[in-house]
Amino acid sequence: MEGIVLSNNMKAITDINEVHHILLNIAKEFDRICRENNINYWMLGGTQLGAVRHHGFIPWDDDMDFGVMQKDFPRMMKCLEQQLPVFYRCRTRYNCSTQFGNTLKIEDTRTIINLNNNEYDEEKHMGINIDVFPLNYTNGSKSFLAKTGGFHYY
Repeated sequence: MEGIVLSNNMKAITDINEVHHILLNIAKEFDRICRENNINYWMLGGTQLGAVRHHGFIPWDDDMDFGVMQKDFPRMMKCLEQQLPVFYRCRTRYNCSTQFGNTLKIEDTRTIINLNNNEYDEEKHMGINIDVFPLNYTNGSKSFLAKTGGFHYY
């Protein structure tokens, strides 16, 4: 966790609980906006596992993953861009050259994750963030995707 630093005073965040606190605050804003706009979402992967098994975070987990149905994704993106606090930023492939696919990241711009200890570059470095994936139903066949609960990432 040594590579995570605050941009204001460049203090290293070495306590995973502090990272969890920041992630939870981002997730609370995501939840608020989705609820206010009638957008359903699901926890995915380790986020879901941590909520069930640990009643919170997996102790070593440093991210959160959510899914929103593909049909609701454009509306969700618009709502987030209009309603998130100014210190949160949505990163997509449309506004960030280092973001690939159809996923969205909501980052806290008051933080920086410096993975390579290079000089700060807004395109290459990002804040502590949550991931939101677009989901679609499968056709219900006995394929691998159908066995994952009827959803697949777009």
